[in-house]
Amino acid sequence: ANVGRFCIQMFSPDALAGGAYTTYAGTCSTVAPTFADGPPGAGTLVGLRSMAFDGRFGGGGGPLYVTDSGSSRVRVAWPNGTLSTLAGNGSSFSIDGVGASASFSGPWGIASDAAGNVFVADYNTGLLRKIFADTAVVAQAGGAIVAGARSNLCESIRHVSCP
Repeated sequence: ANVGRFCIQMFSPDALAGGAYTTYAGTCSTVAPTFADGPPGAGTLVGLRSMAFDGRFGGGGGPLYVTDSGSSRVRVAWPNGTLSTLAGNGSSFSIDGVGASASFSGPWGIASDAAGNVFVADYNTGLLRKIFADTAVVAQAGGAIVAGARSNLCESIRHVSCP
């Protein structure tokens, strides 16, 4: 993840010895983009925070789930570089629903289980949210986390720190 350039990049095994970086998804611009789903070079990431491969593919080879807190959405980076929205509508509320009818308030940490369900740490509300693989239904996956424990929520879901 190249957070400062709003993209996901891959590097060849020899990248550290002068190899090339390849843009996987996003625009890799130093100028903050506006939200857009789309093919490589057109789809944008506004506030990339965490990533997790779909658990059904054993940690690679399938879709890559991305928390995009800048657009308040959970995004999918497909193997061909296309970006799409799995859930969220851009409003900064924490509302259950299906796909774009749901909303997130600070999606941050992310993980996927072996069934392909996606778990999201919704930072601003302290909630753990679940996106069901077969229906794209977004629902609260556990009780609210007290405000002081928000960083623990993010760290426990993907071993990342929240602000």
